[in-house]
Amino acid sequence: MGPKVLDTFLQILPHFVLVTVVGGIFTFWFQRIRDNAIRQDSQLQSIRDLIIEVDKLYRTSKQVKRMIRSRVRADPDSEYFGTVDQVFFEGRMDQLSEVQLELEHCGQVIRARIDLFQRPKTKRICNEIEYAESYFHDVIEEFEKQKVACKSGVYCLPKACTMLRDFVGPRQLPDDVRSDFKEMEKGASIEIRYAAWQRILEGLRNGQISGEDNRRFKPIADECLLLALREMREAILERLNAQGAFYRLVQRIPWPAARS
Repeated sequence: MGPKVLDTFLQILPHFVLVTVVGGIFTFWFQRIRDNAIRQDSQLQSIRDLIIEVDKLYRTSKQVKRMIRSRVRADPDSEYFGTVDQVFFEGRMDQLSEVQLELEHCGQVIRARIDLFQRPKTKRICNEIEYAESYFHDVIEEFEKQKVACKSGVYCLPKACTMLRDFVGPRQLPDDVRSDFKEMEKGASIEIRYAAWQRILEGLRNGQISGEDNRRFKPIADECLLLALREMREAILERLNAQGAFYRLVQRIPWPAARS
């Protein structure tokens, strides 16, 4: 190697090292951004999937109620509030049982996926879903414990079945909770709605609401599911706002699939 070649090589070497180091750092930095963008997108999709599932279960429970109400024959002059075909009613109770079990599963997924929501939001969403799930469990339990009499292929629904009557009958709430329930429905923020619900629960637990024994109510169960859906939709907006335009641009890049 001649002196000129060696001199040229020594002049080029620092630039080559600099480019290699800077290129390696840039590649590592961009890879981290790419991986984070993919992870964020996966988490957003998981939240969207939960929203779709909870919304489907909410609508299914409403449909089951409407179907039963349309088939119940009122019997106000007896000890029963109505009668309904046995096969039809058993089918709707099976549907409601599936809703209850799926809601229980959704709550378990949310508790396990600590990467989806901040801890306070996770706790609120789980509490909201658990109330609705427990309400449907209470309704099904009255049926499963054979509190409903079956005569000649017809179920007679006793007025003593508080939860079944609450589920099938018209919307009813104790007068003492109407103000808080209205705020739970129409409060300006999730925090205000959640606080109104907590006041209702506290009143029921402490016996401050007259004529009730700490039981659950269908209108409140419905609002709990709607509140959980609001919480999850808010979480998506918060994530998108926090990511900014650059992350959203990175997420749109059609990255090649990672090699296994």
